[in-house]
Amino acid sequence: MPRISRTLLSLFMLSLAYAVVRYQVFGGVAPGQFPVYVVNKAVSVTAVLALLCAGLAYRRKDPERCRQWGRASIHLAGLHVLLSFTILSPAYFKKFYGEDLRFHWKGETMLLSGVLAAYVYWLIFRGGREAGTEERNPLICAAGALICIHLISMGLPGWLHPGAWYGGMPPISLLGFLVTVAAIIAYSRKCSGTKGQ
Repeated sequence: MPRISRTLLSLFMLSLAYAVVRYQVFGGVAPGQFPVYVVNKAVSVTAVLALLCAGLAYRRKDPERCRQWGRASIHLAGLHVLLSFTILSPAYFKKFYGEDLRFHWKGETMLLSGVLAAYVYWLIFRGGREAGTEERNPLICAAGALICIHLISMGLPGWLHPGAWYGGMPPISLLGFLVTVAAIIAYSRKCSGTKGQ
């Protein structure tokens, strides 16, 4: 995808820099957690940024860039799922587990919504080039809604306490939520002339 590769790389590098500063410089996350834990945060937010870029391309009636950004988002989301499962444990995500080391309702909501979002993404990707953007829009908005639930279950109530944010920087989950909402808005209205993309 040469047309978007530089922009995509720039978005990832900016996301990674943000994650490093927030979680390692101000948050005290150990350097050894950079390769998966910190990088995964950058991957996750870049995935929703790519979804937003796809939505903006859709609004501009640019089917090729819409398709490229959409595929980038799907691939990044898949990478995020794989990385997340490698570190899904109480050692990394204590707030999702009870004293018996089982998920409580918040953890199960986070996991269920994430898995369902990944499944809907797979349905979108399976459609390939034959599926027009208009036909995919309900699935894209459904995936976005599930991503929002996933992020809300991860971020609340921390989003509501700016004084506790590392370095005063908003959590990546909150930024991802806002970007996802913007993407849903971009895709939720029909745009004439996009049929058969």
